[in-house]
Amino acid sequence: MKKTLFVITCLPLFFNSYALLKAERPGDAFDFSAKTNMGSLLAQDAEDFIIEDNVLIKYRGNKARVVIPDGVTIIGSDAFRENESLVEVVFPEGVEKIEEYAFFYCTSLENIEFPQSLRNISKSAFEGTALVRLVLPDGMERIEEEAFYNCFFLEDVQLPESLFYIEKMVFMNCNKLEEINLSSVKEIGDHAFESCALTDVDISAVEKLGTCVFSETEIDFSRLEHLPELEGNAFVRSRYWREYGNGKDKGENTFWIVDGVLLSGQNCRGEVIIPDTVKKIAADAFMDNHEITSVYIPDSVTEIGEGAFWHCKELEMVWMEDSVEKLGKNVFFDCAELAEVYLSKQIRELPIGTFERCGKLKKYTIPEKLTLRVGSEYSYPLPFNSVADKEWKCDNEWVAEIGRTGKVCAKRQGTAILTATIYGKEYTCTVKVVDRSVCVFPCRNYNIDLYTRGMYCQRFEVIW
Repeated sequence: MKKTLFVITCLPLFFNSYALLKAERPGDAFDFSAKTNMGSLLAQDAEDFIIEDNVLIKYRGNKARVVIPDGVTIIGSDAFRENESLVEVVFPEGVEKIEEYAFFYCTSLENIEFPQSLRNISKSAFEGTALVRLVLPDGMERIEEEAFYNCFFLEDVQLPESLFYIEKMVFMNCNKLEEINLSSVKEIGDHAFESCALTDVDISAVEKLGTCVFSETEIDFSRLEHLPELEGNAFVRSRYWREYGNGKDKGENTFWIVDGVLLSGQNCRGEVIIPDTVKKIAADAFMDNHEITSVYIPDSVTEIGEGAFWHCKELEMVWMEDSVEKLGKNVFFDCAELAEVYLSKQIRELPIGTFERCGKLKKYTIPEKLTLRVGSEYSYPLPFNSVADKEWKCDNEWVAEIGRTGKVCAKRQGTAILTATIYGKEYTCTVKVVDRSVCVFPCRNYNIDLYTRGMYCQRFEVIW
């Protein structure tokens, strides 16, 4: 009796082992879906999965080919994370979501076939895998950030017509991906295709682009006639952003302009006069251009984007007409030689880092009313000269205080008027305090020190 029971108990293991051996023979393929999805897994496979309420919480096995059991609807966070044995995964119909980091850095994973039921792939779900081909099912509308980031071997991606959103860094560093159809995509997030091998792409259907979407790509954008809404500069550091017709070879300043937006001034040098067809200077348009020395901005321009002149280390002077109403953050960040700036009178706010690390700035004009938002990690370069005969007053010390040396400390949100009596003549300026920051701007023909949460600021002359 004992012997009979022993034989019956071992039969499932015998057949399972036989099937596995058979599948390993060259030219043979073992149909896992047919053998394992029969109401319950074979005993040795079942122990590899932790499943709760139809969520695959964890896979503990080390097989090269894994078939997800029937009934699973969600692949949980970190379920297969850093499993280096995994080469192929077969999903059953019914799986709707693959959660974040589910297959994170499964560095041997080459083959997957998604079910038609899949609707969502979460953050970094397949980051760092060895996937070669990707076919996403109809019905998917969004791929979350970094889902296929650092998939260095990915060559072919097929997107469904239902896919409208590609979030940030989804295909970043997929440096074998040479083409992709974006005809149905409406919105693409920051860095989504940065450092891909793309040489051509149609973004005519795209309505919104993040920053650096096509950075470090070889795409030829010469046929681009209309721009979607831009958050930053989608083309910065792409080949076309750097070259756009090799203007420098012609010995003249040339610009890449689309729909009135100046996307790049990388082929400019010396004195730069912005064309009067330009309405906006895009973020990073002149970034790291070490050959421009002065810039004139005409009255057609109303906005200058974030970091537009970032680290233009030879830039000495900027003149803008009063049409400019808005500056992005860090517009002149680290322009080490910048000495004179004539700001538009329409500007009412200097964002973070406007003149940060502009150590030689001596002179700039500003309007009579200004809001300065001060961050907690740096100080605005609004300095102080103690030689003038002066007296300071503030009409609302509930909002701001000003000391004998001209240091201004914001206390509460609100507005205050500062009065400086310099050699018997009065000058006033309005300080608006916002977001618990120290906000100030200086009065005419004297220097002022800005006290920013204990941080020391640089020195230069300020004029109205």
